[in-house]
Amino acid sequence: MAPPPNCATEFILAGRRNSTMRWPMDRVLYRIMLVIILIFGVIGIFLPPYIGITADHGTLSELGKAFLIAGVLGFTIEPWMRKALARDVFSAAFGYYMPDDFKTEIVRIASNRIICTRHTMDIRLQEVDDQNVRVCTTVERYFENIGATPALLRAMTWIDEWGYPEKTTVVRCEISEPD
Repeated sequence: MAPPPNCATEFILAGRRNSTMRWPMDRVLYRIMLVIILIFGVIGIFLPPYIGITADHGTLSELGKAFLIAGVLGFTIEPWMRKALARDVFSAAFGYYMPDDFKTEIVRIASNRIICTRHTMDIRLQEVDDQNVRVCTTVERYFENIGATPALLRAMTWIDEWGYPEKTTVVRCEISEPD
């Protein structure tokens, strides 16, 4: 069982941090090199017949075709293959020699696209009477999207009443963008 695409395996193995992050410089250089390869391919195909070079017996034209194909494959197939390879490596590393319930749990954890990067919890106890206390809790969580695409995140809270007569009140539950 392999984890789905755009999940934690992509973060761990393919190097993406979140959907709003700019590409690292090596990715930009990679794209620039592919454009140069494409340009060499076009030049190699069209320049020899235009100038009238025949001494190479068509080698430059064939080399130009190879460069053009390499550039197109670099732009289209290579990113898809890198992700597929990352998923396969992850599955191979965590898939073969582990119990089935452990493999299932690893896939469940790795499938999370949104992770909590910081969690702060403040608990205050106030005495209500001789047998009861009031628990006031403040929770702040900071989440990060580690997938390659945007993901919906909803603000939600749930508190158990535990059968006591004083009802729980939620003062505020919100979600906001970082500054």
